[in-house]
Amino acid sequence: MAKKTPQKRDGVYQRKDRPGWWISWTDAQGRRRCRKTDAANITQAKQIRAAELLRVEQARILGHAPPGEDTFGEVAERYLKYQKARVAESIRQGRGDNQKPSGAVLRPPTLRDPQAGHSTLCDRPGREDFVV
Repeated sequence: MAKKTPQKRDGVYQRKDRPGWWISWTDAQGRRRCRKTDAANITQAKQIRAAELLRVEQARILGHAPPGEDTFGEVAERYLKYQKARVAESIRQGRGDNQKPSGAVLRPPTLRDPQAGHSTLCDRPGREDFVV
């Protein structure tokens, strides 16, 4: 069976179901990507695709993708909005109603005051300075 010759695609096309110019390319991880551009004509769409290919090549050379344009605050806001519908109301309000109270009060160990005579956490050597 004869080998198929690779297609020479420039990665710029128009879809029948949607207006505008679309571009496609292979990203730095080898995945096929496509997106709609705001280009008015094919020349602008080819320039946008060339810019994407330049970013992909830089990512391959550097070994990682350059940082995006989103700030941490924007990403956190989108994440919290997404998670709001997935978290129980009691947890969102900080009540934690899904947990049974144990009755025990947790407090961090404090340093022992040698004049007060507090008991230590354990009797092992080197642990005499903590109290319960």
